[in-house]
Amino acid sequence: MATAGWGVQAVTAVPLHPVRMRERGFNQAELLGRQVATGLGIPYLLALSRSRATGNQAKRHAKDRLNALDDAFTASANLPETLLLVDDVMTTGSTLLSCASALREAGVRQVYFATVAR
Repeated sequence: MATAGWGVQAVTAVPLHPVRMRERGFNQAELLGRQVATGLGIPYLLALSRSRATGNQAKRHAKDRLNALDDAFTASANLPETLLLVDDVMTTGSTLLSCASALREAGVRQVYFATVAR
C-alpha cells in the first residue's frame, strides 16, 4: 500500500449517523476525504460508522461534547497502521478524538487529523 506524508496509508472521514445521512443526502467530510485521498494517491476507506445518534455537537458546551460521543463510533477491522481522519469543521476536537479512539481500539497506531475550518 502506498503512503503519503507522515506514512499515512489511507484516508477516512467522520461518518454521519444513517438518519442524518438520509436527511442530508451526503456527508461533506466524506466528500472532502475522498478528494484528499485522490490528491495523495492513497485509498479512501469507510473505516468508521456512527453506532448511535449524538445530536448536534455545536449546540453543546465543550465539557458535554466528549460525554455525548462516548462509544458513538465503531471502526472496521483490518485497517492500516496509519490513517488520516478528515472532518469539515473542528470546534473542540471532541468528535475527532472520539473517532481516533475507536480507530486505535481497532488497531490503528497513528491517526492524523485534517479539517477545513476551525
